[in-house]
Amino acid sequence: MNRIKLKKNRPLSDILKQRTKKLSNELQKNMLNTTNLKSIEKYSKFILIQYYFQKNIKDLYRIENISNLIIDLEERDEYFSISLDLKELNIIPVKKINLPEELSFLEALGWIYVTEDLTVKTKRLCKFSINNSLYDQDHSINLVMNQDNENVVWSKFEKSLDSIEIEFIEKIKVLKGAYDAFQFYDDLIKDILYENLKDKL
Repeated sequence: MNRIKLKKNRPLSDILKQRTKKLSNELQKNMLNTTNLKSIEKYSKFILIQYYFQKNIKDLYRIENISNLIIDLEERDEYFSISLDLKELNIIPVKKINLPEELSFLEALGWIYVTEDLTVKTKRLCKFSINNSLYDQDHSINLVMNQDNENVVWSKFEKSLDSIEIEFIEKIKVLKGAYDAFQFYDDLIKDILYENLKDKL
């Protein structure tokens, strides 16, 4: 983990944004390698990456201690939408990919932050492809069917995060969870993007 130099009174969302900005931008570049939505193979891999990630974190959206603190948390879960996209592609995923370990409450907050960050970026990439005629498959992208403005949704999420009363040292534990989540997603991209799609799904 990078050496942390942070003001103790900074909001949690600011700490996460500041310390994960580089990781987030790097992952977005990697995601671009999978978002040629005119290629059924690349599109399938793109959806698989989202599916495996959402599948592994979906239970975090139902942790009572967290759902009581973050507005409409359960409604933010995109696992069902991604599952529909996978079904339309007639792909049955068989990989067994699990979270590295049982997460603490604070680490789970970090994972949810990363999930929300990546979901916003994923939806923007999909909408860009659709709006610029870079997508011509025969099926819809269920992930982007929710037409809520991503900036508004993200702002609500950040406000909920910042309303959680935790100490500075606890914020660092949330940050550790975020680092782990970005690494997990990056490993998924490398694993799925470069595998033989037909043989290893």
